[in-house]
Amino acid sequence: FYTGWNDSEKESILKIRYPESTYNDEERYFRINFDKALKMIENGLRTEAKNLLLKLEKKLVTSDIDKKYKYLTLSHIYERLIVYYSLKTDKPKVLHFYNFLHESVQIASKIKLTEEENILLKIW
Repeated sequence: FYTGWNDSEKESILKIRYPESTYNDEERYFRINFDKALKMIENGLRTEAKNLLLKLEKKLVTSDIDKKYKYLTLSHIYERLIVYYSLKTDKPKVLHFYNFLHESVQIASKIKLTEEENILLKIW
């Protein structure tokens, strides 16, 4: 079964070598790994992506990065985890992460956001 995962890893490595200069190291770490998890999902590596998202979520909750970025990223992570567990029909986990999603959206809505970011939050 070929997933093309090596190609995705090369893309992530290029992002590490040539990062966007507007992000600090910690933010860049979360961005690269979140992108990597999305690529894993695209290539059918859902369990591996879930494990990476859970690891990112734990680190992100305890990090001291920009609150706006933190809660928007947590919202995206929780959304992906809800989809994963709903496909697995694990209702307790879906509800668990839904509560976290709701909480992170509430906190993010109190922070000054751009119009585009507000639209993303209203979807949830």
